[in-house]
Amino acid sequence: MTPEAIVIYNSFNESIMTLANEQTNSSSKIIAIDMTTDWTDNYMADNLHYNAMGAEEVARRYYAAIEVHLK
Repeated sequence: MTPEAIVIYNSFNESIMTLANEQTNSSSKIIAIDMTTDWTDNYMADNLHYNAMGAEEVARRYYAAIEVHLK
């Protein structure tokens, strides 16, 4: 990625977190999941779809984010 693309990408990801925080209220919590940190091409079957290992990683991240709300 070019330096400019990295800035745009990072800004977009930060905006997701901001939006989740702004939309959260006492009756509805929006949980943003970080799917970029430590993501690797090894999780991908092709340029768009993740493989079985990627599916496990997605599930692990979602579960980790919502686990505290399940109890």
